[in-house]
Amino acid sequence: MSRSLQIPDSLDMLLDTLCNAFGGIVFIAMLLTIVPTSAPPEENSTQKTAAILLDRELARADERIAALKAELERLGTRGGSDASNSGGATRLQHLEDELKALTAAERELRGAIDKTVSDILNKDAIDEAKLNADLSRIREQIAAAASALGALKEDLARLEQRAEELKEKLAMAKKPKTERFRLPKEHRTNKSYIYVLVRHGRVYPFEFVEDGTRRINTRTLTWRSSATGATPQFDVSLGWQTASGSDDDWRNYLQSVPSEKYYLAFCVWPDSFEQFRQAKNTATALNRELTWEPTNDEIHFVSSGGTSPSQPL
Repeated sequence: MSRSLQIPDSLDMLLDTLCNAFGGIVFIAMLLTIVPTSAPPEENSTQKTAAILLDRELARADERIAALKAELERLGTRGGSDASNSGGATRLQHLEDELKALTAAERELRGAIDKTVSDILNKDAIDEAKLNADLSRIREQIAAAASALGALKEDLARLEQRAEELKEKLAMAKKPKTERFRLPKEHRTNKSYIYVLVRHGRVYPFEFVEDGTRRINTRTLTWRSSATGATPQFDVSLGWQTASGSDDDWRNYLQSVPSEKYYLAFCVWPDSFEQFRQAKNTATALNRELTWEPTNDEIHFVSSGGTSPSQPL
């Protein structure tokens, strides 16, 4: 006689599935806890992808929890044989515990996901603000550089214009230019001459005229005599100055020399051309006739047989 066997409901596969799902969720929660929330900007895309995957995993977990609740309700309605079966009751209690743990893990995982997403959004906001600040700073630097470049271009244009002007002036300066000067013309005179020596930046007259008599200058010159004549020795401390305001001695001498009887014959050394120019201007202003010649030699005055100066100019 055959008998039919009723296959009791088995929850082993459902328990394995729930355990596996719960273990996966717990693992993901631990992974979120370990991953630093201050990930660098280049890891933001990875975190966002992980958050999307977690959302999908949570959706599947929700489906499994719903299925578990439905199964528990179904088991609760059976009441009879399974309720009296100690093994079934133990398994049912285990499923309820697993459901509670799974629900708590889901809440914890959702909180971790929300925090991760919030950190990512805040990080994005911070990065965006920093990028905007950097962009503004770069734009300001570009504007400043453009302004400086404009100023440099203006300076360059002015310098080029100045260079052209200088080139024109240089070209004009290189052109041959002839200036006409009228050289002083000597004229004959019956006047006698008196030498004036200009050396070491000082003026030394050869003679003084006192009461109509000519006397050799021994006030500002010393003399070295020889058989043929005498050579003057110059002392800078005794010579007369010719600069305006310091030429009183020179002016007094000019006024002491009768202009109707004498003209001045200057002997000028190379170190005293400026002083000669000043002395000449003073003499000309006092209507004194004069002539001059440059020299770089020692002068020896002789009583006869020497050369006479040129006629006055």
